[in-house]
Amino acid sequence: HAFPAVRASFLRVDDLSWDAVGTNIRERCEPVAFGKCDAFVSHSHRDAAQLRFAALQMWATRERARSGVSPRVWLDVACGEEGCHALAALPVALAGCRTLLVLAGETYLSRLWCLLEVFTWLQLGRPASSIVVVPLTPQSLAGLGTLRLDEAECDDPAAREAMLGWVEASFGDLNAIRTSLQE
Repeated sequence: HAFPAVRASFLRVDDLSWDAVGTNIRERCEPVAFGKCDAFVSHSHRDAAQLRFAALQMWATRERARSGVSPRVWLDVACGEEGCHALAALPVALAGCRTLLVLAGETYLSRLWCLLEVFTWLQLGRPASSIVVVPLTPQSLAGLGTLRLDEAECDDPAAREAMLGWVEASFGDLNAIRTSLQE
């Protein structure tokens, strides 16, 4: 089955803007075999696009040096579903990737979608060693010790309730996930 991915070398900084409409990024996607996508890119759209792009390209350069080819990534604006379909599709999107690439900026830990991506990765049984965290600034992970999932932000109230319900059903307590995320 085909799985959408985009080569990191095909990305431009404006593809990571809050609204990538008009960047034709979806046209640059290519199908890959399920499980063969190099990384799911987890990032907060509220962090600066330039910082996220630079971090992604730095990671991609290392991967290209190791493998000889530009890595293929699953990036929400290029490959993802929109609206309520995104939550249902999240486990499939994550399962199709080998690595969870976290581009952790200053707003990353305050965004429920971001935390849910990490939580879901771990719930899929993926080892923490398959998560690559690239801090965008020295302060990016400063709030990890006081992380409270029930205080995380989401722009869509209905999606927020669905996500919190998913976590609570899995852990029984919204903040019990803190230990898993901190590890």
